[in-house]
Amino acid sequence: MGNFCSPRKSEQLKAELLSEAKLNPQFEAALRSKLFSNHADKIINEFEKFLLLQAIKASESPAGNFKPLLASPIIDQVWRHAILYTKYYTDHSQRLVGRFGLGFIHRIDPRTLEPKEAYDAYNETVRMYDVHIGRNFRKGEARSLPMLLWPEYSSPDEMQLDLNLYVWINDEKKAQLKKAAIESLHKDSQKQIDPKKLAADLATGPPAQSPSEVVTLKIPADPRVNMEKVEGLQLKYAQLMNGSQLPPKFMEILMNEQMISASLAKEWIAEYKKYLLMCYISNESVSPSREVDEVWHLHQHFTEEYAKFCQEMFGCLLVHAPSAHDGSEKEDFMALYNKTLDFYSKLFGEIPRHIWPEAAVRFGPANRNWVNLNKFVEAVVMLEKLPVN
Repeated sequence: MGNFCSPRKSEQLKAELLSEAKLNPQFEAALRSKLFSNHADKIINEFEKFLLLQAIKASESPAGNFKPLLASPIIDQVWRHAILYTKYYTDHSQRLVGRFGLGFIHRIDPRTLEPKEAYDAYNETVRMYDVHIGRNFRKGEARSLPMLLWPEYSSPDEMQLDLNLYVWINDEKKAQLKKAAIESLHKDSQKQIDPKKLAADLATGPPAQSPSEVVTLKIPADPRVNMEKVEGLQLKYAQLMNGSQLPPKFMEILMNEQMISASLAKEWIAEYKKYLLMCYISNESVSPSREVDEVWHLHQHFTEEYAKFCQEMFGCLLVHAPSAHDGSEKEDFMALYNKTLDFYSKLFGEIPRHIWPEAAVRFGPANRNWVNLNKFVEAVVMLEKLPVN
């Protein structure tokens, strides 16, 4: 479109876009609640600059030829949290890129690209950052944070290593990782510890269950059932359970990020699909288990694929609205979750408790956050080697 050809127009448009890139207070507060960092404000500020770069690229791209930029691993984590606030993120995208004929800033998962393609795409983001925001800032203040917000990779392999070493785990899994790293260190202090192997060894999960069968649905005489959607429901259920509608590498990414086995990942995905069917047929809100919610989150992070999936299967976008589940609303969510379990049992029969636990377990402390396996293991080893006073 050429909006940045004229320096004067360039600075004027950039100023307008920078104003639009600022998150509204509610959106910013929601994101901050998900960031377990003393630097949350700076990280969010960098995310806003990343959105600004997306808008600048949209302004420079020919109509229908906009390809989203890739974020650094840490900024990508913020982006993924932002996408889960469907209404906020959709409205924000529209404000930023609507003037360029786009309605949404889609996210591309770099792990689904060839390593060289992902590397080149990320370097384009870094190049645009240096041009429009400033190389000195990226190499100065943004690099002064304990976590490197905009790392420079020397090769596609180095970037892939960083991308594939982030996991989304709770305190229990972190304790298991720490114990495994210390045990490995004590066995052979000279041997290099492989954090990815440690994680894979811990990703056992409960014993594999029998594969989910596509049972004959029993449509209950229940006011929650939208009777207009009952016709053809059994066929839709079979399509959901047997089809391969999920994005490429979806199960592999789920296994790596959640540190779960292949058999458990398949079960989580099967239960997620059942949950979607409940969303579709119910007149009321339904609440997912934590395990199902994690699959739903990952699916939504593939923004374009998720939107297409929802449209083809259900004729509309299934909207996600995260909650902090704080004291003010915990009882309401527990009640809703118990109603969901009841609805599940009426539609599908026996409830698999290792994926749909009791409400007290579902809404117990989670303490989940992103962990870089490499940095985590390095820190454990360093602390273990410190002399004891």
